[in-house]
Amino acid sequence: MKHGETPSQLPPGVANLLDRQYALESELVQCTAALREALHSTGTGQDGSGPGAAAAADDGWIRPMLEVLRYDAGESDVTQALIDAVQFVLPDSAGAVSVISDEDAPAIIGAWDGAKRWTRPAEGTGHADDHGLLERLTQRTSERAVRIVLSGLGLTVGELRLWPEGADRDHVDRIALPRIESIAGVAGLALAGMTVRRRLRQRSVRDALTGLFNHRYLEDTLARELHRARRNASAVSLLMIDIDDFAAFCKQHGVDAGDMVLEAYAGMLQSSFRGSDVCSRWEASRLGVLLPEADLEDSIRRASAVRTLLSQLEIRHRGRILTTPGVSVGVAAYPVHADTADALIAAAERALRHAVESGGDMVVGAERAH
Repeated sequence: MKHGETPSQLPPGVANLLDRQYALESELVQCTAALREALHSTGTGQDGSGPGAAAAADDGWIRPMLEVLRYDAGESDVTQALIDAVQFVLPDSAGAVSVISDEDAPAIIGAWDGAKRWTRPAEGTGHADDHGLLERLTQRTSERAVRIVLSGLGLTVGELRLWPEGADRDHVDRIALPRIESIAGVAGLALAGMTVRRRLRQRSVRDALTGLFNHRYLEDTLARELHRARRNASAVSLLMIDIDDFAAFCKQHGVDAGDMVLEAYAGMLQSSFRGSDVCSRWEASRLGVLLPEADLEDSIRRASAVRTLLSQLEIRHRGRILTTPGVSVGVAAYPVHADTADALIAAAERALRHAVESGGDMVVGAERAH
């Protein structure tokens, strides 16, 4: 499908969602270009002030801040550039940068006090400098703190809080603060862009009803995990889970009750597996779970435990507790059953079909490859 096209067969809700996504992407590109142009401008107001004057005077912070507008810049890049720029304007200052998470909870991602600095480690790393700095900063009074909201693209994404530390207040208010607000504007746009792209990415790889990853994401991740398993001589397992007699359940209790079952089962899967495991909605009533570095025996044991947990779920619908359907599970593992993604999926689906045809509500391991 070409950008901007909405296939006529798409439901109106899906078409509207795509239109909103394209609009957000377009707005992000336009705002990024506009801000770059403004920062490069050398025009000034009649009093010699304004964004152009600040940009011309503070070339030392413009270049690194422009770099954070690259699409591949990460949160830590923005944090580092923001702190560098503020310290360029107020060398002896102290401060902290916080962001608002998707759960609306603020979290500090960077802090500094003169030469000492701390930044939140990037995902997948465990390194951060001078974590005790956070505790020291929280002991400071908030009376002298300057607070600047970080925002962009219509989103409030965080806050910059700083203590000028002995700097002349008139100098801070008249000269330093306007420049720091310009710096915060760039950082806010960069962080907002990351927020928008993260939400768009989640929208494209997540199932709207259950919040699980979708079919395509599981397939892509399976291909990567098989490549890593071959390199490391490790195992990978795949569970295919089907809700027994789901169509009959929905016919008896209604589609909304079926949606409640899917949401409840998805929540149980997400709480029952490791963070490295990938839980997905494979299709209508079928769920898939990818287990990196898990052999067949361990995967069957974990599948059996989850099947038991799902059978114990209680769902209240229209004032009464429903008897939830059982699940059938097919389990296949690399390298025991297959050595490619397609072959592993097919092996898991054959095992699932065997479980369903045998009466359901059971776990069945795939037959070993000959």
